This record gives sequence, structure tokens and C-alpha cells, in this order.
Amino acid sequence: MKKEALLGIVLFGLLLTACSSSTETIPENNSLPAGTVSAQDNITVENPETATAPTACISGWKCISANIRAFQLDNCTITEKKTCTLGCSNNTCRTAVPCTMGFKCRNSFTRGYQSEDCTWALEKTCEFGCKNAECQNATVEDKAATTTTPEKPTPAPSPRLSMGEVTVVTVNGQEHNLSLYFLEESRAKIAVDGLRSDWLLEGQNFTFSNGVKIKVTGILFQGFAGGTRAVEYSID
Repeated sequence: MKKEALLGIVLFGLLLTACSSSTETIPENNSLPAGTVSAQDNITVENPETATAPTACISGWKCISANIRAFQLDNCTITEKKTCTLGCSNNTCRTAVPCTMGFKCRNSFTRGYQSEDCTWALEKTCEFGCKNAECQNATVEDKAATTTTPEKPTPAPSPRLSMGEVTVVTVNGQEHNLSLYFLEESRAKIAVDGLRSDWLLEGQNFTFSNGVKIKVTGILFQGFAGGTRAVEYSID
């Protein structure tokens, strides 16, 4: 009888121990030690009101291409465009620079005076070459070789044809109307009796169907208002 009572007491004690273990709970985050940060507390929420707005354009004239200058408003809208004849650089249309006046070597054997509009006058042939705006003197060898050589005549200046001008030339006894049809900084088109040439660079020639052959010997082009725009030519 005592053994049965003792066994009942042991079983009752085991039952109480099992019940107390099942009632234990996990402590909440607010019971963590001071200074400990939970994963939820470490989340950063971005405030949309603090986002940086896109920067507006600065109003003013700007080069929008190699030959176009335009005015841009602060909202980046283009309101006015301008074509730059000589190109656009540093937000400004380029301007032609006038020639410096004075005597110069036009080429290796010609000395002349160049005006501000880039035209030439008082040209002189330098038999022994032109250097630093001066005709060179003959060396001893040159003098010995040229003692019996007659002087070369000074070539006549080439005729000039300007934009809007019509010149009458005579070829093989027949008169022809000559005009400058189109001109750019380094090339030109010439018309003879309404017949038009191809683009011609300085030094090139063109033969028209009526037999007239013309050669461009020089191109004078200044892009600013009132600048010289003409070609020098010869007819074979």
C-alpha cells in the first residue's frame, strides 16, 4: 500500500513539471537589453518630398550644331535660330578677319601689296624668289647663269569678276557674257551665256559647250557684310 502511494506522488510531481514547461513564452522585442536594435527598427523610409528636382536649363544663346546658333529658355525650349555662315563656336557665330595691310609674298616668286579687303596691288615678279615680303638677290652662281638671259616680263594682273557683275569677253572673235553664278569660301561656279560650270577650286578650269575655256586663278571671299566676294580668272 505504501508503494502505491509513493508511486502516485512521483507521477503527480512529473505531471506538474510538464505543465510548467509548456507555459513558458518567448520574451518580446521590448524586453531586449538596452542599446540593442531590432531588424524592424533598422529600416529606413525615404521621404519622397526630399528627392532632388531636375535642374532647369540656363537661358541664353548656344551653338546647337556646327552652323546653327539658337536662344534657349530656362525651360530648355528653343525660341529662335540663326544660321552662322562661317560656323558656330563657343556659342558665338564666327566672323571673318580682315587681311593685314602691307607688302607680302603672294607666292614663292611674287611680291605685292595686300589691302584690308584681301585684294592685291603693285605686284612684282621676284626672279630669285620672294621671302619675308622681299625679293631675294641673285647669288654669284645665279648671276653667272643669268648674264645672257633676258628679264622676264611682269605678268599682267588677272581680271576679276564680282558677284552680280556681268562682263563681256571676246573669244575667237565672238563676244560672250561672263558672270559669277555662285561663290563660297573656297569654290565658285561661273556662267557663260547662261551655261553654268561645275564647282571650281582655285587653279581649276572648265570648258563650256560653246568652246569658252576659263580658269579660276584666285578666290576672294569675306563673309562679313560688305566684304569682298569675287574670283580672278583667265580665259584660254
